[in-house]
Amino acid sequence: MSDHNPHALTCIGLEEPEQIDDLAQLQVGDRVLIDERRRPQTVVATGTRTAGIEGRDVEERVPVVRVEGHWAGAATVEMTHDVTLTEIADDLVSQRVVPEGERVGPIVAMDGVGRELEVRRTHVAGADARAQLEQDGGREEVSA
Repeated sequence: MSDHNPHALTCIGLEEPEQIDDLAQLQVGDRVLIDERRRPQTVVATGTRTAGIEGRDVEERVPVVRVEGHWAGAATVEMTHDVTLTEIADDLVSQRVVPEGERVGPIVAMDGVGRELEVRRTHVAGADARAQLEQDGGREEVSA
């Protein structure tokens, strides 16, 4: 990642907040509201993690996003998708526990509890910010 400040990136405010169901839609510099919070937080890092069953060949790349507020005392929130992979003992088949027809599960906090989060984008990082991100290497790999 680069040394630029994601809070200072040029953003375009949306007329209405946009519901985010897939964290892969977010880019560094975007601003989001989480749950009932009133102040948007800035996406400061994006990446992926591997979710899978230990000892099995089943795994999946899952988006991870970190957001921060730019004010004193603001919390940092790391979130991902709940794509809990389980085995069905009868058939010895692995399956994703994700609602049928959805590519990813619900967005959850990576706080050890995994509480479900509602995420709405309020600002999109402008073209200059997106171009700078591309120049700096884009998404990072994280391990979780």
